[in-house]
Formats: sequence, C-alpha cells, structure tokens
Amino acid sequence: MDNTFEVLIITPLVSIRRKAVSLSIPAESGYMCALARHAPVLANLVPGKITLRSAGHSVAQHWESKGKGFFKFRDNAATVILDSFKPE
Repeated sequence: MDNTFEVLIITPLVSIRRKAVSLSIPAESGYMCALARHAPVLANLVPGKITLRSAGHSVAQHWESKGKGFFKFRDNAATVILDSFKPE
C-alpha cells in the first residue's frame, strides 16, 4: 500500500507540487500533521513553519509561511494556499 500523497502549495507567485510522506502546517488551532489517507479536513493557516517530507528523500524541506492561508486535505491530496512563503 502506498504511503504517499500529493501536495500542492500555491502562492500568487509560485506553485510547488510534490509527492509527500508527511506535511506539517501551522493552523489556527495549532500545528497539524497530514499523512497518506488522512481524513478530509479544511483549516485556516497562520504564519509559521511548514515542513514537508518528500517520498524518497531523507531530508525534509522547510518553508516559513509569511501570511495567512488555507489548507485542504481530500482524496489523498493536500492543497495549501498561502499569501507568501520563503524557504528556510
């Protein structure tokens, strides 16, 4: 059984698409972690650290979210919409 899911991060300037094993995001209610086959969820995001562990990579990627945004997980795919972010 595949333990990965699709992640799409969208900002006004750039879009990033990755196959991920885990995704940690800063939600209004605290940090959330998504794994493959996560239950459907919709959350408001706040500024903070985003961590994505890609399939086949031992090192995680980190970004700093600079504004608010939204997170949706459905059908084994995560969509993150942000005002802006920068790599750490």
